[in-house]
Amino acid sequence: MLGDVEFVDLLTEILGYASLGVRAFALIDALTRPTDAYPAAGKLTKVAWCAILGIGLAVGLLGGSVIGLFNLAGLIAAILYLVDVRPAVREIGKPGRNQGPYGPW
Repeated sequence: MLGDVEFVDLLTEILGYASLGVRAFALIDALTRPTDAYPAAGKLTKVAWCAILGIGLAVGLLGGSVIGLFNLAGLIAAILYLVDVRPAVREIGKPGRNQGPYGPW
């Protein structure tokens, strides 16, 4: 059985890896979206979001406490991107129904 300290250490390690996974997914998703979709959705530019998410991922990879100020800021930025920016940017690039290659029909 795990002792209390060992359990907390294991939980902290799992949360750290999960946090890194969320940040990496957000950065990869931001890199794959079209550049023009960000301003069209009324969001910051693609370069700005990639920089924010890249710095957040780098801070997480450098280590430190999972609940440290910079680690939490990077995680919050990734969650904000995934919850707010990603759906808006995805909607811009999604063709509607009855769309042909040259527009609606």
